[in-house]
Amino acid sequence: MNKFSSSDVQLPSEITFTEFAEGRTRDRADLSLRFENDEFKFGFFTKDRSEILDIKNCPQMSEDLEKWFLEFREDLPKVEKMSVRLRIGANSEKGVWLDLANIEIKNLLDEEKWLRGLMEKTEFIEIGQRRKRLIEKDGVLKLGDSQASDWFKTRLADGQWQNLKMNIGSFSQPGYKTNAKMSEIICSFLGEGKNQKALELCSGSGNLSFLLASLGFDCISTELDKNCMMNAEESRKSFFAKEKLQFKRLNAHKKSEELNQLLKEVDLLVVDPPRSGLRSGLEVFEDLAEEELPDRLLYISCFLESLAEDSKKIQDMGYRITKVNLLDQFPHSSHCEYILLFETKH
Repeated sequence: MNKFSSSDVQLPSEITFTEFAEGRTRDRADLSLRFENDEFKFGFFTKDRSEILDIKNCPQMSEDLEKWFLEFREDLPKVEKMSVRLRIGANSEKGVWLDLANIEIKNLLDEEKWLRGLMEKTEFIEIGQRRKRLIEKDGVLKLGDSQASDWFKTRLADGQWQNLKMNIGSFSQPGYKTNAKMSEIICSFLGEGKNQKALELCSGSGNLSFLLASLGFDCISTELDKNCMMNAEESRKSFFAKEKLQFKRLNAHKKSEELNQLLKEVDLLVVDPPRSGLRSGLEVFEDLAEEELPDRLLYISCFLESLAEDSKKIQDMGYRITKVNLLDQFPHSSHCEYILLFETKH
């Protein structure tokens, strides 16, 4: 936490730490494949990204994910390089997203044998940056439309789960166990939200949105990505408190009268930005007086450098950090999930 000290950010006297000593926390794994000199390497890049560490197992994978990983690596394609995301869905389905060069995709489709073997292991295969679903039509393998399904789930305030629509290749938290613990921590930080309004920026597929609504907040969740918005709306159809949750397409990094008005109306602001942090997104607060700011701001981040930088700016706006939890969902790495609650000083 020295980054905070060097940024002159004031932390509370008590900071809690949550770890998972038993491991087996990941239900999603991002791996890399190389085939060079007639040899496969399938695993993770070393820290300096100079080579791929070929792995045969991983104690951080859930049992179901590790089984899927071992099954997948039984038969690897002879492609120069490929990124692979393996995922266990909310209903225990096995899914895979393959990201590789277009010429390699064409070669696999023309050759068919390896892809047909993969289809015997799972019907849920996405390929390429547009995450197109692999299908068979008239006896020929083709890339069909992208299809969202229940590839993640979020834990609600009452301990129940809400399935989230997304692609296999979409962003999500790494696993259900750690996501449930994060939800539990957020509930303890925020308490009941009855008769309070919440605004979430950059809400993605709604991982935090449904939790906030289940706490009783009247929640408006904003996101710029059109597909994320469509998927979140689809997930909302099965949510028990639909009337508490509204999704709105909005650019949170650009000043607008609409965003200004929303910020003035809510009691709680929630942000879980990308690793780069909010940065220019904080400029939207420049037109607000201190007394117009939301009373509380919940900030979640996995990247300490940008978090410390943003925290200093948020502190200078008139907030103080009152609660901090370090959720160790990336063991044996320099990263951690940081959960901070800011409150206005007035």
